[in-house]
Amino acid sequence: MTGRSSHAAFDPLLGESQAVQRLRQVINTLSPLNTTVLLYGEPGTEKQTVARMIHDKNPAAWGKFIPVHLSAIPSSLLQGALFGHEEGAGQRSQPGYFERAENGTLFLQDIGDLDRLTQVRLLQILQDGQYVRA
Repeated sequence: MTGRSSHAAFDPLLGESQAVQRLRQVINTLSPLNTTVLLYGEPGTEKQTVARMIHDKNPAAWGKFIPVHLSAIPSSLLQGALFGHEEGAGQRSQPGYFERAENGTLFLQDIGDLDRLTQVRLLQILQDGQYVRA
């Protein structure tokens, strides 16, 4: 199973206003690119829907779309959840969200609520494209 939506042609955006048409243009421009996209806006502005549309229209994103609500993960578990962790005392190695989203899309919500250290690690990963398990 590839994780690709069978509704890739479905357009969940309602309306034909100039703003909605412009948003569709931006989605169509971004979707074929292999790049990081920052979506920002007020709560309830459907950023996840836009991210899903970009993912579904990207022919190279054959992996899963993985939404992660960072504020729902306890800070003591966040680094391991994002980056995975190596085998240790009584634990098996576990992949993190970054590893699980390989060839797909990782949608991180509430980045602004993270501590500075985690934000810095995220920025490094986004710039370098590489991460190390915690």
